[in-house]
This record gives sequence, structure tokens and C-alpha cells, in this order.
Amino acid sequence: MLQEAYEDAGNDRLLQADIIRALGETRSATGVTALGRSYRDHGNDREMRHVVVGAMGRSTRPEAVGLLKRVFAESWNDPAMRLACVRALGETRNKEAVPALMEAYAGAWNDPSLKREIVAALAKAHTPSSPIP
Repeated sequence: MLQEAYEDAGNDRLLQADIIRALGETRSATGVTALGRSYRDHGNDREMRHVVVGAMGRSTRPEAVGLLKRVFAESWNDPAMRLACVRALGETRNKEAVPALMEAYAGAWNDPSLKREIVAALAKAHTPSSPIP
């Protein structure tokens, strides 16, 4: 239903953004797939891509962690998107985000603000079954 509504939204960016957020709230594998497609569809539209990344974080799905990790890696020249990915990884509260966040921390040697965000995200993603090394 939401995917159909998204396709019918046309150029209504506010409606698209609301539907993207709702897709994240569904916490379903099909919702994450739709979010990945939406991220690609928005090409160079940074604002909508940020909305999609935030929705991925709300999904809590392992598939979302994989997508966020890939977006983070592709965004090496976009500090704002890297921060958004780190925050979203923490918001997943998924133990599978911990290795991705640790890898991001290791690569953030020259960015103290990114390191702080990664530490905050690790605190959210950490669970007793996923100890932080």
C-alpha cells in the first residue's frame, strides 16, 4: 500500500517524505527494499536522501544496517550524509550495526565530531549480546 502511494505521489515532495518515513516505521523487509530503491531514485537530491537514511534507521531491520553501511561508504566526500548514516545506524538499535560503527570509528581518525556521533550511536546499538570490543 505504501509503495503504491509513493509511486502515486508524483512530484509532491512532502508526501514522498511522509511515505518514506512511514516505510521505515513498518520495520519490514519489503519496506527496507523500498527505501533502498527510493534512495537510488533520488539520485543527487540530498534532502530526500537524508529523509530515506533517517527512515532506514527507524526500520531496525538487519537489511537496513547493510544499506546504511553501503551509503556510509559511498559518502566519503559528504560529511553530513556520513553523520546521518552513523545516527541512523545507532537508531536501528540492531547489534549488527556495532561492527559497522566500529569500522567507521577506525576510519574517522581526522574527524572528532564524527567520532563523537559514532560513540553515541554505539551506545544505542549496543546490547548485552553485542558487546563493544
